[in-house]
Amino acid sequence: MERTPVITGMQVNGRLVNRQTLSGKHPVVSEDLVRATGVHLSYSDNSFAFWVSMMDYRNAESIFYEYRLEEFGDTWSRTLPGESRIQYHHLPPGDYTLLLRACENGFCSPVRAMKVHIAPPWYFSPFARILYTLFIIGACCLWYIAVQRKRREEVGEMKLRFFINIAHEIRSPLTLIVSPVEDLLKKASDAEMHKSLLLIRYNANRILGLLNQLLDVRRIDKGQMRLHFAEIDIRHFVNELLDAFSGQARQQGITLQVEFADDLPLVWVDPDNFDKVLVNLLMNALKYTPQQGTVCVSVKTGSAPDAAGPLRDYLEIAVEDTGKGLNERELKKIFERFYQSESGRVSARQGFGIGLNLCQALVKLHYGVIFAENRKDVQGSRFVVRLPLGNKHLKKEEMADGKPEEHLSLHGRVEEPAYFPV
Repeated sequence: MERTPVITGMQVNGRLVNRQTLSGKHPVVSEDLVRATGVHLSYSDNSFAFWVSMMDYRNAESIFYEYRLEEFGDTWSRTLPGESRIQYHHLPPGDYTLLLRACENGFCSPVRAMKVHIAPPWYFSPFARILYTLFIIGACCLWYIAVQRKRREEVGEMKLRFFINIAHEIRSPLTLIVSPVEDLLKKASDAEMHKSLLLIRYNANRILGLLNQLLDVRRIDKGQMRLHFAEIDIRHFVNELLDAFSGQARQQGITLQVEFADDLPLVWVDPDNFDKVLVNLLMNALKYTPQQGTVCVSVKTGSAPDAAGPLRDYLEIAVEDTGKGLNERELKKIFERFYQSESGRVSARQGFGIGLNLCQALVKLHYGVIFAENRKDVQGSRFVVRLPLGNKHLKKEEMADGKPEEHLSLHGRVEEPAYFPV
């Protein structure tokens, strides 16, 4: 038998196949079955049958056909003599090679091969598998990030609890030290003794400032800090704080500048807490600005019509320095609790690393925003605070009683800042 069998017909789930027959969105065959070398089926059309013939004048009743799928092994299945129909049911998705041959009187024809492709459902397709893989990788990354964040929060909470315990133990003895030092300063007549007492008072107040900020952070975390907003003259408020830093700026050889826009409106803040924000920003600016450098505080108003919430109209306070600026890592982490700059300067490592985090929390309580960026005109960094104008965003219980002058009078001029950043 020199001729190979010919496939003369095909049936898929009870439907006869021709060149126009579709399975899924694809044609089953691209040419006539007699010449076709492969068929394409969807996953739902995985039961099919072929009719085969030798296309000659032999007695068909004496011929039987052997067939097998190459991927399923070497065992041949056979039809009954005179039977020309071969069929498969519920084949799983995949690529197969159907081999078939005709046999008569112990002789077999050459083997005919037909490729059969059964497409997987969309949720088992290669594209879907890629999506599943990406989803699993993404889920694992999110889980890892969540675990790391929780671990950092736990470590941060342990650090804060440890520092709070220390703060409570040290705060009272320090207070008892400061009062006698103040009395001795009034009586000291020797210049060297007076200088030593000033140094003692400065460092004692600095430690008290660190401890007070730790306690403020804890109060904010616990939701126990209640602000009392008053309408203040921001020009007068900022000038008083700058006067407190003028001596330190002169000692470091740094120029302290201020720029006010014309016709600045009164602004609603909690004077007893908002000054902590500006003090921290000024102390940081002085810390990282070299000699002959400049620290500038600018105050102006702005608007953002597309902004949501009360910050459509805002007051902007910017503290700019001419230090080394911030790298990308610092810009992302600068407001994180316990984060400290990787600067090589010794002064950069002083404190607990919660000052800017406290600033962010206090500004948020003022319904504002704070962000850091590098200056574009010269080398240096720029910290910007934006506060909403007016008091429509405030609750009734948040507004303090009394006139603006009464609240401003609480902020007398001081020789040095009593609240130190950490």
